[in-house]
Amino acid sequence: GAGAIQVGWAAPRSFAARSDAGEGVGDDAAGSSWGYDPARAQKFVGGASRPFPPAAAPPAAPAAERKIGCAYDADAGTLSYWSDGTPLGVVFRGVPRAGLCPAFSADGGVVLDVAIGPTFPGGAPDGHRAVWG
Repeated sequence: GAGAIQVGWAAPRSFAARSDAGEGVGDDAAGSSWGYDPARAQKFVGGASRPFPPAAAPPAAPAAERKIGCAYDADAGTLSYWSDGTPLGVVFRGVPRAGLCPAFSADGGVVLDVAIGPTFPGGAPDGHRAVWG
């Protein structure tokens, strides 16, 4: 398979991934990271996973070719995602309004091509800007 990835945000002062325990973004029991795995259509926070989107349609592109976008709205305390330019909507609510940074975790052998800013393939979502730039 393509391997698991979890894309999201984390509080760097309290989150630490543990590859030896299989803990990536969203897997920490403290709830200091939030992750989404597009291949498994699961969201992760506080060490628990739930299906997302709830009625997931088959993806248009294989997991290895998908472009996943993740937007952090610090004013609203939300994280929203896009898959190949299609909005998936707000995935997480009630996230801290400051102190988060982009975070990624992946199984061994998985290669991620990450664009944090100042430009994005297809552009940043309306009302959002790059983390840096």
